[in-house]
Amino acid sequence: MTHHELPADLLTFLSGDHHLDYDSSDCEIGRFSFHRLADVRTIELLLSTHGDDWIADDPHNGEGHYIVDAFDLLADCDGYDPEGLFVFVPKLATYASFDCDHESLVMYPNLSWAQFAADPVRYINAAWGPDPDIAVAVNPIGQFPHRP
Repeated sequence: MTHHELPADLLTFLSGDHHLDYDSSDCEIGRFSFHRLADVRTIELLLSTHGDDWIADDPHNGEGHYIVDAFDLLADCDGYDPEGLFVFVPKLATYASFDCDHESLVMYPNLSWAQFAADPVRYINAAWGPDPDIAVAVNPIGQFPHRP
């Protein structure tokens, strides 16, 4: 994967003054910062179907993991490991948040960088609490490769 797969407005942001204005006291992860473009790297997110409604459809019966390649965007935050907390998934062409404890991914369909930048706390917090207007759980079955 190359940085050319990132949205143009995100590339501009990460190449320049990559800071957003928001109230960190309302944010689940407090203060957070983004990688500079040169430091954005790809990561593998390991998704499981354990505990999900679609486990009955999993041909692997919940064993192993589905592999999602993503660009990791956050450099650091308060109280959490930032890896995977806000990513861009080229295969889905969307932003998403990974929950490493539950091995699950929520995506933000049709989210533009401008929308995120206007209300970053809402999108970051949607990884912790349901906000069905903006966040949708990703069913990995049939979309991503499986690793036993």
